Amino acid sequence: MPVPEDSQTSPQRGALVAALRRSAALLLLLALLGAALGAAAGLRRAEAHTAEASILVSPLEGNPFSPTGRGDDLINLETEAQLVSSDPVARLASRLDNEQITVASLLSGLDVSVPVNTQILTIRYTASSDTNAVRRAQAFANAYLEFRKTRSEQIVQSRTQRIQNQIDDQNKALSALVVRSNAETNPSNRSLLREQITGVTTQIGQLQAQLATLTTGAVDPGQIITPAGVVGQSSALAIGLYAAIGLLVGLALGLGVVIMRARAENRIHEAIDVVPSGLPLLGSISMDEIQATNDSIVTADGDDINIGEGLQTLRVSVLSRDRRRPLRILYASAAEGSTSPRAALGLAYATASSSLATVLVDATTGDGDITEVLGLESRPGFTDVLAGDMSLQKALTSVSDHLVVLPAGRPDGRVDDLMTGPLVGALFDQLGQIADVLIIATGPLRSPRSQALAMVTDVTVVEAEESQSRLADLVAIAEDPTLSHSLLGVVFVGRARSRPRTPART
Repeated sequence: MPVPEDSQTSPQRGALVAALRRSAALLLLLALLGAALGAAAGLRRAEAHTAEASILVSPLEGNPFSPTGRGDDLINLETEAQLVSSDPVARLASRLDNEQITVASLLSGLDVSVPVNTQILTIRYTASSDTNAVRRAQAFANAYLEFRKTRSEQIVQSRTQRIQNQIDDQNKALSALVVRSNAETNPSNRSLLREQITGVTTQIGQLQAQLATLTTGAVDPGQIITPAGVVGQSSALAIGLYAAIGLLVGLALGLGVVIMRARAENRIHEAIDVVPSGLPLLGSISMDEIQATNDSIVTADGDDINIGEGLQTLRVSVLSRDRRRPLRILYASAAEGSTSPRAALGLAYATASSSLATVLVDATTGDGDITEVLGLESRPGFTDVLAGDMSLQKALTSVSDHLVVLPAGRPDGRVDDLMTGPLVGALFDQLGQIADVLIIATGPLRSPRSQALAMVTDVTVVEAEESQSRLADLVAIAEDPTLSHSLLGVVFVGRARSRPRTPART
């Protein structure tokens, strides 16, 4: 059966849409939780008090940017911003503010930024009250300027002392040269000494000029252009903004969880999840209906069993899609680990209740539901007939006026080898002489046994079980060229919603 082109190209998208639909409650819960946390954060932010001060930074000797530097040196203001947040400045701010508080606690409310393309530092401090916020922001601004001034003065003093030492050394050298020149009688030597005296005198003059520049220069670390003041007063708008951000974050988190689960799991949870595979949906049956039908089959007399709506719909879907008689139907599971389809016995009884002679063959590998539900584990069956150990007539068991069952039979290692031989076709030809509808129940459709049975049947029905079958399995089945010509569709079997019942044995 051909698969629609649009369905083939979007199984992952279909699975994701299905996962989003199933997880709508989770998404809503996470979004509301995120909004609540965001509103709480906004409310907490509303309880915080922030003050701001601005400092115009002046270049100083010994600082990362200097009066002779270029404009791109201003990037070093980031270094100055880090200096504001340093431990020495914090200790100085604590002393200026007369606070008994640890450096770590004092720095916890501090934030320093540099407006783009400026020589300004913006100091923001957040505290439990406006008074504390203003006082500490101002203390950090004053401490920073004091620290810069002290550091620059120390550097200037160090350089001044070094230059003065150089001047003293040159003066000593000059005195020695003058003495030697006065005592020299050789004209050429005296001329050379006078040239040296001139050079030393010039160096002394240059050093004195540098010293004068250092001693007369003003130390200007900068100035506070905006004293500390309260900013960022919170409002209902801020709380709403935080709530909106929290809602978006919660929604994004929920979407991430759903997408990860959909990609990792990719299981069939609802009947509509079958659609992205491109295979027709024949019907949807709950395990409650299947269990009730199975219980009725083994306990009721004759044909007096009420067929549920799910099985009725499945019967119509199967019989209306292929009207040939006898009709050989391979009923297989989509899940790789499944041992037996759940609704095969119910479908067989539904067709039999329409007065169609029906034969159900349990061709599972063992531990299947059909033979176990009917209590036929000890009876010879399919494997015995196929191996030639039992005649077909003796292996058949009548369940109702129009339903005959061929149990699974005893385990036999030769059966899988015989599946591709002529005996299987001959067996089904015999059954076709007594049946209008022949249903062969088997395990996973992509197993070698099921694919061998598909070669001698007319149509194939695949059963997808809730939370067990994967969309990837259905897509692989739909794209299998050896199965596409006979695929009739998919039956979805939902989990039991009531307490499971133990079927009676006959």
